[in-house]
Amino acid sequence: MRGRRNAVGNKGGQPGRYQPEYARLVYHYCLLGAVDQQLAEFFSISLRTLHHWKKRHVEFSESVKAGKSIADAKVAKALYQLAIGYSHPDTYISVYNGQVVLTPTIKHYPPNVTAAIFWLKNRQSAHWSERPKTDSSRPAQVYIRREETTGDIVIDRYDDGSWVDQLEKQLSEPVPSDF
Repeated sequence: MRGRRNAVGNKGGQPGRYQPEYARLVYHYCLLGAVDQQLAEFFSISLRTLHHWKKRHVEFSESVKAGKSIADAKVAKALYQLAIGYSHPDTYISVYNGQVVLTPTIKHYPPNVTAAIFWLKNRQSAHWSERPKTDSSRPAQVYIRREETTGDIVIDRYDDGSWVDQLEKQLSEPVPSDF
């Protein structure tokens, strides 16, 4: 044994593989949309080591944040344009009398309903959510009971919370003597 594990000055473990040029590489890879798992695979390290590098090396952490932010902003801009519709210059290529003719045009893309729904559900979920709104003061539940005449089991749904009233009513009724 070469010494104590917790001895003063003992750094422990093998030296790190981090190199300063990794900050530039990670920035460009994040611009392409890479996520942490892909970054770890790119550098042939574990996710734990990647997180350690982000904590220990400020320039590396800032490069990751900057690259991801720019990539996310580009996607958000493209999604927004797709949701509202957009136009861009284009060139129509045709052949007339054996000659290639280039005609500048404007190409129009109509709004995409799916993109608009996605945008609104994420940006204004309170207004565009598909979840039904219930009165939060009383829970929406079901009330299960046995029909007295037929003996069938009946399931009633009370979205307004009035199932509590039904249950209290049933509990307040006297129990039959033959029960």
